[in-house]
Amino acid sequence: MLPPCHDADGATTGFTGSRVASAYRGAISLGWGPDGKRARRVVYGRIKQEVKDKLKEAHEDAAAAVKTSREYTLLLAVNDWALRRHGQPV
Repeated sequence: MLPPCHDADGATTGFTGSRVASAYRGAISLGWGPDGKRARRVVYGRIKQEVKDKLKEAHEDAAAAVKTSREYTLLLAVNDWALRRHGQPV
C-alpha cells in the first residue's frame, strides 16, 4: 500500500507513489461498486505536483457528482432536466 498524501491542513488527498522512474501515480477512493470491489480513480503524472493537481480535480469532480436515492425515478430525472433546460417540468 502506498503512503497517504496530506494537504496543508492535514486532510488526506489521496495516495501518491512511484509507478516507474519517470511517472507518479495517485488514487482516490470513490466508495464501493455493485460487485463489492472498491471503486478508485487513478491518475498519473510526470511530477508529484501534477499528480496532486489531478487528485484535487478528481476530488472536486467526485464531490460534484450526482447523488441519487432509490426514490429518484426516471420521471423525476426527466422533470429535473426539463426544469433546467426549459424552465418547466414535463
